[in-house]
Amino acid sequence: MCIASLATEGWGKPPADFSVIVMGSGGRGENFIGPDQDNGFIIEDYPDEEHSRIDGYFMELASRLVATLDTVGLPLCRGYCMAINPMWRKTLSQWFRQLDGWGRKRNRIALQLSDIFFDFQPVWGHNPDLARRLRSHVTAMLHKDRAFLRAMYDETSDHNVGLGLFGGFVTEKEDPYYRGQINLKHHALLPLIEGARLFSLREGVEQTGTLARIDALHSLGIFDATEREDLKGSFVQITNLLLGQQIADFRTGRKITYFLHPDSLSKRAKEHLADAMKAIDRLRDRVRAELAGHRA
Repeated sequence: MCIASLATEGWGKPPADFSVIVMGSGGRGENFIGPDQDNGFIIEDYPDEEHSRIDGYFMELASRLVATLDTVGLPLCRGYCMAINPMWRKTLSQWFRQLDGWGRKRNRIALQLSDIFFDFQPVWGHNPDLARRLRSHVTAMLHKDRAFLRAMYDETSDHNVGLGLFGGFVTEKEDPYYRGQINLKHHALLPLIEGARLFSLREGVEQTGTLARIDALHSLGIFDATEREDLKGSFVQITNLLLGQQIADFRTGRKITYFLHPDSLSKRAKEHLADAMKAIDRLRDRVRAELAGHRA
């Protein structure tokens, strides 16, 4: 639609092949209710002297794309992680240089940007080779630079599973509105998503969805059959709990969040949730031991 409207208004056809990518939870196919946009463009290389003309077209296309997505219910990214930002709208060679720069810097900003980007998936475009080559560059970069993976772990090392020393749930204590509730995203799903991502990046797994990554890691012998089933079951169970809570919040007019009160669960459901979180905690222990070089 956006490309057609540009052509109608005299912009012509796209001046270069390109691929639209989504990143973050969208790239994993794991959005919950109310996601914002995380998108970018991979553009085929072109001569420097053509930059103003070609990038001008893609800037206009990006502006229309993000506005259209906002109109249909995908709000603008608060962190400006969209194709209207030149950081996320680059030629293939420019993407290579940006990734190499993040690898050299290895600072907090570079790690946070990488965390969003590494889950990218192409969603539109006529040249699938652009996304394939970019993914191959990521794989080769991390194969040569394992220190970057350690730095990524360190950046997320405080994303602990919400279980206490004796197996009880760790609940919110600071915010009075959510006191006594569990943040299922931050203290259950994220440690699982991050652990599967780090092992997948280390092993060259190119799938981005968490369940697909777990299966691929099992195929490579990283997870045994029990670990695979425990982690997949944990992901499905916690995702279903979280979506159910968000739907209930929506229907009653409450703010949609990632919090769930354990008292809303039956005794059996609490036990299943605790078992799921224990499986994720074991994964975090493995990640810590293998990437950070020490055990809890």
